[in-house]
This record gives sequence, C-alpha cells and structure tokens, in this order.
Amino acid sequence: MFAAAERPVSSVSFLDTLTDASKVAARHGDMQILRISGRSMLPFFGDGSVVIVKKIAASQLREGMLNVGCITSGKQSSHRLTPRLRA
Repeated sequence: MFAAAERPVSSVSFLDTLTDASKVAARHGDMQILRISGRSMLPFFGDGSVVIVKKIAASQLREGMLNVGCITSGKQSSHRLTPRLRA
C-alpha cells in the first residue's frame, strides 16, 4: 500500500499546488481547499498536504472517506471514517 511521507514530497511548488487546487475548487461551488497539519492523517496524508474537500450529506458518508468538521474551538478537524467496532 502507498503511504505518505511525514511531509509531502513533490516537484511542484506549494504555490502551484494551491493555484491548481483553487482552479479545481472554483469549478465546483461546494468544494474547499484544506491543508493537513500534523501527523494524525498518516499514512494517507502527511503534514502540509493539500486536499480538496466537498460538502456532502451525512447519509452519503462511507467507510474510508475523509471527514472534516468543526470542533468547539472553531478549528477544523479531519478524520478517516473507520468500521464501527461491535461489542
């Protein structure tokens, strides 16, 4: 399985990455660009990764999807949805 490094490695500059992500998000009114901070999304996204997210209904959420939400401090938090453990 492919795993992300601690920090993303790319031959594309960060500015070019943001420019490209902005162009994609601009085509869809329901998309937002986020930058991953920290190690909690490893091995899929490293610290500094840029992701484009789309707002969907809770009923559309599926195992393996990345879920982004606001926590009480007003900051955004992301988590990968995992299977529910049964007692």
